[in-house]
Amino acid sequence: MRDTPLVGLRILIVDDEVLVLMELADMLADLGHIVVASENRLESALAIARTEPIDMAILDINLRGLTSFPVAQVLRRRGVAVIFASGYGPSGLNEEFREAHFLSKPYCMDTLGAMVVKAHDAMSALPSNRKLRHSQNHLH
Repeated sequence: MRDTPLVGLRILIVDDEVLVLMELADMLADLGHIVVASENRLESALAIARTEPIDMAILDINLRGLTSFPVAQVLRRRGVAVIFASGYGPSGLNEEFREAHFLSKPYCMDTLGAMVVKAHDAMSALPSNRKLRHSQNHLH
């Protein structure tokens, strides 16, 4: 169990529903995090994923018939924690991301907060990410 609350993470959120983006951004702000960007298109999400200092992303699986998997692949290579979300359950995850962190929609504040901590701690615990995280912290 963590001794101090986890706050101040820089989070990218991606969903094709603007109202869902707004609600999720408000919830993350209430939890003490910073929403770096709220994107509703795959192309713009990829641009942010490639260039911005990000600690975590919450990605809707289905974006108007496309998937958010390309964004997750970019972020995984960068050592960024990813949480997938869907109103249809985790069955939309492909084999590559079958074991990924997952949130069901609609979002619940307690579940969201717990999953952010779980995904962050799991990614931070990977030996390959300890050095990467240290160097990226100097970007913030």
